[in-house]
Amino acid sequence: MTSEPIRVTIFDHSREEHCSGQCGLDRLQDEIAFVTEHLKRSFGDQVAVEYIDLADSPQHEAVMEKIRAHNLPLPVVAINGIFKLSGSIEFRAVKEAIEAQMEVGCG
Repeated sequence: MTSEPIRVTIFDHSREEHCSGQCGLDRLQDEIAFVTEHLKRSFGDQVAVEYIDLADSPQHEAVMEKIRAHNLPLPVVAINGIFKLSGSIEFRAVKEAIEAQMEVGCG
């Protein structure tokens, strides 16, 4: 029996004014690449990572509305569609959120 991978989605908006930690799209892209690579090393095919720039994704307008409604700092990390982390993409925090998801049997 093959289970679906846990979906890790990183949402950001390249045209929004935000800065938590080190700023800049290049820095964010480096962080995303680092986290993606290390999650694949840690979990293999059990995890699927996706980056969505909400500035380029009008079909995700509802996501941006939720982020604004909850006053979440960007970037926001969702695990299986549920916002889990906001304000940064720190590998250890993302890994712990995935492990918690696996423990409860939802991934």
